[in-house]
Amino acid sequence: MFASGRIPLDRTRTSIGPISVEIVEPLRVNRILVDAAEHGLVADLTATARTPAHEEPRATQYDGTELRTDSTRATQMVTWTALPQVFFLRAPLNFADECLHYVVMENEAGQPWLERTAVLPVLGEESPVFGMGTRPMARRTCRGWRDLQGGGTGHHCSRLCARSAGRTRGLG
Repeated sequence: MFASGRIPLDRTRTSIGPISVEIVEPLRVNRILVDAAEHGLVADLTATARTPAHEEPRATQYDGTELRTDSTRATQMVTWTALPQVFFLRAPLNFADECLHYVVMENEAGQPWLERTAVLPVLGEESPVFGMGTRPMARRTCRGWRDLQGGGTGHHCSRLCARSAGRTRGLG
């Protein structure tokens, strides 16, 4: 989901379109609500702190005497709860000669209702970026560990914990 708009003058207003963020307890509990039922998108997510906030090192970069970047940010690990509860993991991995995209969504009982792996070629100078000739090799994974090979390279790019045998496409 994507929503955009002007930054409000009132900084306590934390909603835009169908998305709102509620600070329940600062740095401990935050809630994200999505109310776009007309598009089939409704969510009630709560993030609860697992660790203290950690200030990452300041990132300052110059191009000669011109300041390019000067930023700091805080990172904090959280646990998520949702109504209904779901687990979502998206893992894009980049290698020199190919890329791997893994996604899994599980229900509250830990049963996957979507799980997909795609081995994607790295673009060449004249490679199409969409449409014919760009279909990735995909695999619905199976129980146990499985090495994925892609692009005819014979290169083992990742090992994935897989869930259900016999539902493969592209990698065979």
